[in-house]
Order: sequence, then structure tokens, then C-alpha cells
Amino acid sequence: MAVLKKGFFCLLLLAFVSAHAQETMITEISYPYLDTLVRVARENYPRVKALNKRVEIAQNNISRARISWLDAVNLSYLYNPSSFFNFANPSFFSGFQFGVNLNVGQLLQKPYQIRNSKEEKEIAKFEREEYYLNLEALVKERYFVYIQQRTILKARLQTAQDAESILKAVRYRFERGEETLQNYNNALIAFSGQNQQKISAESEMLVAKARLEELLGKKLEDIR
Repeated sequence: MAVLKKGFFCLLLLAFVSAHAQETMITEISYPYLDTLVRVARENYPRVKALNKRVEIAQNNISRARISWLDAVNLSYLYNPSSFFNFANPSFFSGFQFGVNLNVGQLLQKPYQIRNSKEEKEIAKFEREEYYLNLEALVKERYFVYIQQRTILKARLQTAQDAESILKAVRYRFERGEETLQNYNNALIAFSGQNQQKISAESEMLVAKARLEELLGKKLEDIR
């Protein structure tokens, strides 16, 4: 009889352990949804916005360098309204007089300044592309960790539920005198342990979710 009782308890334990031994996270992964997460991160993450602004500033510097061609040319004029000859400051012209000054050295520097501005824009774009790749890898990594923790939590919830069912069955048999106190205590310990693991899995899943949402700037519930 004791052997039969032990066999009953062992079969119950094996039933709920083997039922979830094949849990996998691969089927939980959605690559279209992951692509959406990467896009949302590119749109919202502050570092990306800063890099976009840097590209805009570089473009503005190109426009400013092109317009600054005029800095090498200085126009001047003199207006002499007097129609009488001034012996103290003799001048043979009256009315408006115009002059043009050309800074040759500054003029020769302009092509190099424009080229440097274009190179700075290219560097800013390359830095942004590099960060796009880093951000995409980071989003994928945290998404996979989140799916992993969610899958573990799903298994822990089911296992805790199974442990509770086993405890109820063992308690019923114990109250009827068909199960030993040791097996009943083992069922209580197993149930308590599974509940603790369930709580730990919940915490780890929430942390993984928060770390992923940090990159997205949105709650996962708001992203479709």
C-alpha cells in the first residue's frame, strides 16, 4: 500500500513537470512586430533625435558656406550732395560714388569651406547610420529577453497551477487516510516553491519589459 501511495504522488509530480518540459520561446517571437519596435525606437529614442539634429545643422552649415561667397566682396558708396567746389576737401565728383573691394584670400578659402561642410554632413550621416545599427541590435536583444521572460512566466504560472492541483489531490487523499504525511508535506513544499518561482518570474518579466520600453519611448500596449 505504501508503495502504491508513493507511486501515486510521484506520478502526479511527473505529470506536471513533463507537461511543460517542451516550453519554447521561438513560437512567441513575431519578426514583423520586432520590425515595428525597431522603427518606433528610431522615431522616439532621444539619441536618434540628437543625431538627426546634427545632420540638419551640417546641412545648414553647407548653405551658410555657399552664401558666404559674398563675404569676400565689400561694396561701398559715398554721397556728396554739394554742388560747390570744396577747397578744404577738394573733390571733382558730386552725388553718389561707388566702390568694390575684393578679398582674394577669403575668396580662395570658400571652396574648401564648402567641401569641409559637406564632409561634416557625411560624417554626421555615417554616425547616425552606425547608431541605427546599434539601436536595432539593442532593441532585438531586449525583445528576445522580454519574450524569454514572458515564456518562463507562462510556464511558471502553469506549473504553479498544476502544483496547486496536486496539493489539492494529495490533501484530499491525506484527509481520507490514503496518503502519508510526508507526501502531503512534500506537496506543500512543492506548491510553495512554485509560487515563489512564479513571483520571481513575474518580476523578471516586468524588468525586461521596462528595459525594452526604455528604448521605444512607448508602452508595448500602445504599439501595434
